[in-house]
Amino acid sequence: SYSQIFVLLWDPRQVALHAMSGTVEPKSATGETGPGLVPRKPEVMGRLLAGFNGGFQATHGEFGMMAEGVVYLPPKPYSATVGELDDGSTAFGTWPNDEKVPDYLVSFRQNMTPLVMDGVINPYKRDWWGGVPPGWTDESRTTRSGVCLTQENFVGYFYGSSIHADHLALAMQRARCVYGIHLDMNPGHTGLELYRAGPASQLPNLDRKLD
Repeated sequence: SYSQIFVLLWDPRQVALHAMSGTVEPKSATGETGPGLVPRKPEVMGRLLAGFNGGFQATHGEFGMMAEGVVYLPPKPYSATVGELDDGSTAFGTWPNDEKVPDYLVSFRQNMTPLVMDGVINPYKRDWWGGVPPGWTDESRTTRSGVCLTQENFVGYFYGSSIHADHLALAMQRARCVYGIHLDMNPGHTGLELYRAGPASQLPNLDRKLD
């Protein structure tokens, strides 16, 4: 009853979801990492709405990651996957037992098995949803985030500052998610920020200190 989970929903017909690899993670087998930046193109920056975190570090499962056609980690079978198709649409699903990446897939990110699938919580009966920092008294309650697809074909981002994975799953179920993915966890690895990007001369002055 004390758990608080924030939800942001958007219409994927109006808002596209793109993936970007970080400068440190996920680290590929060759050590290659991504630019870690939103492309500084006017057509991208002028339409930028928000950014949020992805999945676990490579050392914590080696779950797949591809951004802008570059595969940093190959897809892992049975992993929960969110991707971008070549027509700009957002796709959700469990990766099949095949490491081949379809030509129509531009980017994807994976993390563990689905948290919610066909509206059912934890369909693969997973009992481990990531570890907390050393020294924590509660071994599972921490900051967690997730992304889902709803019955109405909206996409949702979920964030809770002190929750178990089952709390995250229950929130997704109550938000009518048919497919849900656990993203990252623990402070510093989770979060969503809304942006208003543009030339400094065109942006209004803030009425508060920048946080």
